[in-house]
Amino acid sequence: MPAGRPPKFRNAKKLQEKIDAYFAKCKRDKEPLTITGLTMALGFLSRQSLLDYAERNEGKEQYADIIKKAKLRVEHSYELKTNSPNPGGAIFVLKNFGWKDRQEVKHTLEGQGRIFTDLELAARLSYLIELAMRRKREQEAIEGQKVPELPDKSGEK
Repeated sequence: MPAGRPPKFRNAKKLQEKIDAYFAKCKRDKEPLTITGLTMALGFLSRQSLLDYAERNEGKEQYADIIKKAKLRVEHSYELKTNSPNPGGAIFVLKNFGWKDRQEVKHTLEGQGRIFTDLELAARLSYLIELAMRRKREQEAIEGQKVPELPDKSGEK
């Protein structure tokens, strides 16, 4: 006899029928699709139970895939809401689906193929500005003109 809790659904068709019924009810009642609503419709006691069930049945592709598709449909409904006038709630939920709210920009020097982070570029730019100011001061000292001093990086005067 196999160990562990018996499957909640005897076959994948029953699982799919329950999921379809939940989505139809949401459409009929004009309710938003939610993971919590899906969890309750399938008879699980917590959202984590649903996630664990999908994971536990990973070897049974049909179960895991059915749940993944249902979750993807819920995620899609939130993605559509990001185009609304008030997308804050939808964006928050999507972050819980693993979405990121940041941009990563990579810069390359043409011909060298070297990729620099924004921090590296800022340090190089700071160095070049400091070098240009030093050269300008030297040039103006030769010509007898005054150049403003750069602030001391250590915070001391």
